Amino acid sequence: MENIILTGGSSLLALNWAFFKRNDVQITLLLHHRNISMEGVNSVFLDLESYDKIYEFLSSMSQCTVIHCAAITSIDDCEKNPHYAYKINVSISENLAHICYELGFKFVHISTDHLFSGLYPFSTESSKISPLNVYANTKGIAEGKVLNKNPEALVVRTNFYGWGASYRNSFSDFLINAIREKKGVYLFTDIFYTPIYTRSLIECVHILLTTNFKGVFNIVGNERVSKYQFGKEIFKTFSGNMDLITKVQYKKQTNLVSKPLEMSLSNNKLLDSLGIDMKNLEDQIEQLKSDEVNFKKAINYL
Repeated sequence: MENIILTGGSSLLALNWAFFKRNDVQITLLLHHRNISMEGVNSVFLDLESYDKIYEFLSSMSQCTVIHCAAITSIDDCEKNPHYAYKINVSISENLAHICYELGFKFVHISTDHLFSGLYPFSTESSKISPLNVYANTKGIAEGKVLNKNPEALVVRTNFYGWGASYRNSFSDFLINAIREKKGVYLFTDIFYTPIYTRSLIECVHILLTTNFKGVFNIVGNERVSKYQFGKEIFKTFSGNMDLITKVQYKKQTNLVSKPLEMSLSNNKLLDSLGIDMKNLEDQIEQLKSDEVNFKKAINYL
């Protein structure tokens, strides 16, 4: 059975990866401090800041694929501590890419859609990177270093949603919790992106791996929507009261870190390369809804 090793094992994406693929491949979650228990999934504590410990662990494994989900994704945290953000987002990524290349392992680096200045919709894989904050800058640098150290690597630019843990909710969790608790939400009408459900993202990555694609791929949904429009779709699917939603504009906020208002990515390269169709946003959110019960039964947070 194929071995999949996921860094950032307690993160939303790694948990979803383990849940959706645990019956198809052998999953190992690499953990930092939070223990995770899921039936059929291995968990290992490993210090990713130590090159030697990473090399020792991976060299003891049989042929595998490493999917690098670990990162500091908080824009505010990156601004407050840029040195640490560089160490985690860049240095660890570079080391993992190099070790996987040396060992002949496949390597998938999870990147972001925050890389651009926000002037144009549907940025492509060849669009010039122009980061507006520390987080975006570290992720952009990491992409270059990963591909320099490992030209066989797969770099995935994306923005995903899915069922998260109690200690780290996703944007869709935030919205669904508001619906169920009948709390009001403020949603930006001027931030645009192309969100994808974790299940669809994971399926696309595995197809790319199976067909030995490498380099940068945008793995995102088809629809360019605002945070407000996405929220409305979640409220519709989960029978929320639309009166709970208040429209706001990010550009009018004075206490927030600079970020691109336009983060939409084009998925044309992905769809053309694989010859597939992407489910629309409405269908993906319906899938999110149908997966809730089984996902929450599968995971124990220790």
